[in-house]
Amino acid sequence: MKEGMAEATQSYLIEDLPMYVIFYDKKNKGCVGADLFGLSEPSYKKEEQRLADYVKARPKRFIRLPNNDSKQEWEIMCDFAEKKQITELSYALGGDKPMKMFKKKLAELELDIEWVEFRNRAYEKFIEEWIEGKNILPK
Repeated sequence: MKEGMAEATQSYLIEDLPMYVIFYDKKNKGCVGADLFGLSEPSYKKEEQRLADYVKARPKRFIRLPNNDSKQEWEIMCDFAEKKQITELSYALGGDKPMKMFKKKLAELELDIEWVEFRNRAYEKFIEEWIEGKNILPK
């Protein structure tokens, strides 16, 4: 799997639409995030539209991955808190605004980079299982 593939799975919802729709690129065997709904920053609109048009014009090359959801993200956060065995992280996930509090606690504990690496590995595994389940790649 190409480096950076998992980072592309993180996405944000804006008005119930994913900011980036993630596609698996069969040619380059990696992922690309395309702003199909035009939700990115105004300064990137032209570049993002060009990429979205490129992806849409090649439906046999780019396969849409399922959207990232908050339940999946929350489960990864719980796994990280359990692995680290840090009470404050687990406590943050059990209160109000758990995701926001978890990320705030990560920053306080200076675990941001370790968290991103952990989350990326989790998404890498998710993508590999998804690709394997869809029989996209030859064995």
